[in-house]
Parts: sequence; structure tokens; C-alpha cells
Amino acid sequence: MKLRLLPALAGAAVLALGLAACSTGADANTGDDESSSTSSGTFAVDENTLVFGVVPDSVDTETNYQPLMDYIADVTGKTVEYHESTDYAALIEAAIAYQIDVASFSGFTYVTATNNGAELTPISSIITEEGQEPGYFSQAIVPAGSDIDSIEDFKGKKVCFVDPSSTSGYLFPSYNLLEAGIDPEADITPVFAYKHDVSVQKTVRVSSARRASPRTARSRSRTPSR
Repeated sequence: MKLRLLPALAGAAVLALGLAACSTGADANTGDDESSSTSSGTFAVDENTLVFGVVPDSVDTETNYQPLMDYIADVTGKTVEYHESTDYAALIEAAIAYQIDVASFSGFTYVTATNNGAELTPISSIITEEGQEPGYFSQAIVPAGSDIDSIEDFKGKKVCFVDPSSTSGYLFPSYNLLEAGIDPEADITPVFAYKHDVSVQKTVRVSSARRASPRTARSRSRTPSR
């Protein structure tokens, strides 16, 4: 199903990077009767329900997305079901298998999904303030008291990423490491937290053992959502 473009989402305070409408192979069967299209399996559940897929971003993921789901339900008149995947790869697989109708994708997961056969129609980027440029930041943090003061100091260290399919939690950090002359697979020991907040918590645990708070290393790259 190809969802029509929704009106502007001004001021939606949610943690999404992009919204995509998932379409199925049934769209290839053109016809004038919309009811025949819906009855031939173009929805993940049924024509009165939209399954909204997201990645496991944090413990507050569902709460953060609730305003957007309420908005979609109000605009479409359909019931919106929340579907949180186990990881980024699972959301990609769900899109390919037509198990979701609408999804919030980062740039990396969107490209991976479409490259593997998912039929997606981008319809908006979510912002938190009216007039804001779509995008987000990727930060590197280290325990307070660490001898790491820059990206170059990461070489030979254990580095916690979010997920191999995360744009801000792996793709761009890996790019920054390569720019610093560090191979993200050979020159560091990569580990994955699979949620953004958990990656911070793992660093905090190290800091707690030292009775100090984590600090930001000298690197902050802005990731465009486009």
C-alpha cells in the first residue's frame, strides 16, 4: 500500500529520522476499485489497520512515537498498531516481507531495505521545531578520567556502537574513524548495545566504577537525514 503524503508534522516531539510508507507487490495489480486492492492483501493486517514499525531506540521508544501514531490515526481514520522490532535488521526484514505498513527509518536502514527489495515511499522527515532543518547529531563519549581525548585516541580501544545498521550509531562513527586513519573492524574492538540509551549506560557503568561521569570526546558530526 502506498500511503498518500500526510500534511506537515509541525512540532512533533518524537525521535524519528524519517517516515516511509511500505508498499506491497499487490500495487502492481492496477485497478480502479480501491476495495479490490485492499482485499488482495496490500495491508499488513487489514484495510482498517496500519502497522507502524520502529527500531528499539530506547526504553521510551513507544512513548516518543505515540503523538505521531495518534496523528496518523486521526488523518487516516485507521487503527495504528505499534510494532517495535528486535533490532534494525528485523525492521528491514519486516519491510521486505510486507509485515508493516508505515515505518520510521534512518538513512542507512532505508537504503539497506530498498536495496534488498523493500518497496518504500518516503513521505516526510520528522523535526522537533517548526522550520528546523531535518537531521541529527552523532556524538562520541568516553568515561571521565579516560586518556581518550580525540577520535584518534580510539585506536586499540573497545568501542561501543549502537547497531551495525544504525546511521548515527555505526555508519557515521565508522566514517569518522576511517577519516582518522582507524579501521573500525581491525584497529578497535567493536561491541554493540542495540539501543542508543544502552550504549550510554555501558559507558556510565565504566564511569561509575571510577566514580565519575562520562564526558564527550572531541568529535561531533552532524548527520543529514536526507
